[in-house]
This record gives sequence, C-alpha cells and structure tokens, in this order.
Amino acid sequence: MRPDDHRRELCHLLKRSVAEQALAAVPDEVDIQYDPTAPQEAFLQAHTPRPGYVLVACGLVGVLAALAARLG
Repeated sequence: MRPDDHRRELCHLLKRSVAEQALAAVPDEVDIQYDPTAPQEAFLQAHTPRPGYVLVACGLVGVLAALAARLG
C-alpha cells in the first residue's frame, strides 16, 4: 500500500467515526415546532427574536460610529 493510499484510508475512517458520533448524538424522536398559520414551515428549535435585535442594534451602532468618524 502506498503512503497516499494509507493516508486516504485513515482520513476515510476518521470521517466515518465523526459521522457515527454525530449520528449517535441525534435522538430517535424529536419535538417539531411549527407556526399554525404556516404549517408547511417546521423547525426543531423555537428561538426568541433577541439575537436578531442584538444584530440590528450592533449594526446600528456600527453605522453611527462610522458616520461619526467620517464627519468628525
């Protein structure tokens, strides 16, 4: 077996073991969340809008800082 073949085989085994670990971490049954007004859109976790608000606030602060630096 050439060194490259051996390296590919090790890489394949490593990827397989990582995939098997990830698969083992997934439960057999999960709770599905959905919007009753749009049931075709389903998701596994319900999130609050807080991360979106934080991103918008940080973007606004960045725009204001850039504007202040440009004008000042």
